[in-house]
Amino acid sequence: MEYHIFQKTVVGKNGKSTRRYYYWYKEGNIQRQKICKNCKTKSEALAFVSSLPAIKEKSTLIKDIANNMYIPGSPHLMRREQLGRSIVEETIKDGRIYINHIIKKWGDYSITDITVDQVGNYLFSLKKSGSWKARYISIFGEIFDEAVWYGVKVMRPNFPAFAPKSRKKDIFYPAELKQLFLKENFSNPYTDSETMFLFFTCCIFAGLRLSEARALTPRQFIFDKKALVIDGFCKKNGMRTNFNKKGSLLDTKARIVLLPENVIKQVQNYILKQNKTNDDFLFTCNNLPIRIDQAEKSFSMAILKSGIEQKGRKLSPHSLRYTYITQMRRTLSGELVRELVGHSNIAMTDYYTQFSVENGLAHIASTGDAVEKLFD
Repeated sequence: MEYHIFQKTVVGKNGKSTRRYYYWYKEGNIQRQKICKNCKTKSEALAFVSSLPAIKEKSTLIKDIANNMYIPGSPHLMRREQLGRSIVEETIKDGRIYINHIIKKWGDYSITDITVDQVGNYLFSLKKSGSWKARYISIFGEIFDEAVWYGVKVMRPNFPAFAPKSRKKDIFYPAELKQLFLKENFSNPYTDSETMFLFFTCCIFAGLRLSEARALTPRQFIFDKKALVIDGFCKKNGMRTNFNKKGSLLDTKARIVLLPENVIKQVQNYILKQNKTNDDFLFTCNNLPIRIDQAEKSFSMAILKSGIEQKGRKLSPHSLRYTYITQMRRTLSGELVRELVGHSNIAMTDYYTQFSVENGLAHIASTGDAVEKLFD
């Protein structure tokens, strides 16, 4: 029954108490109650509510929920923070841009009426990158997650997964790394060659993202344990966070990696030589963290000087991270490598792991005898 009857005592102006019949019903999230007019018995009250028109459920529109998302100070962001999700300025701005796109297209649709094919066909028709569409789908899904706080029971649709169109970075072979990592290859117009050389040395031996290498400080190195604690990254404007990518103040996603002894010694000597204090940025240009464009240009110059073949390959600073993951997967489990590089799931680690002919040949070398005897 949509309407529910009940009795309550009402005190009249003359002070006399009377038991009267009322009914209540829900309108969206709001419970309303009204009197059953001229009803003195339960049967009369039941007859009264049965004659009332059916209650029309008020639809919750996409915009009713989305309008309040990714707004500074909103309950939505307060919940994100308490759930350990990022609420940094860039995340909020980026999320709001997508929310506005969604409201413009779907705002007047009821959240319970949206279908996968509607959203999927719309995205298929757009000339946007796979990464943009994937982010759009992710934010759209968050609207469905948020609906529960509006009293709406609706499942998040199983939207299509869009693949990024950008080609994977290529990896460096071990011989190429030796060819590349010569200090003279890293002379550059921004800072001294030792600084840039050691900057990228940390990238390859710790599997660092460029933003994490830019944020390195001396206090992150545990020299007697030959370890590096990765607990922050640099934003484009040079500001350092106290949490890693996909992390937050509540869940920093910090991780720790071991470094070769020769790298640890190089870093230790560099810190002493540069007179760095614990919280100073380790690698700087004009007392500021090395910029992304400076790092990328210096790396491109180093590859050219090294003579490494680039035809048909996509080599960039991020290739060092791909290389680290691929090499580590030769001897370590996927789950352990995932922890070392800070991926949220093993699928992303698998994405970074690339097939290498050289590594493959080394891996199957012991099978040679068996192949020779295959027809014996």
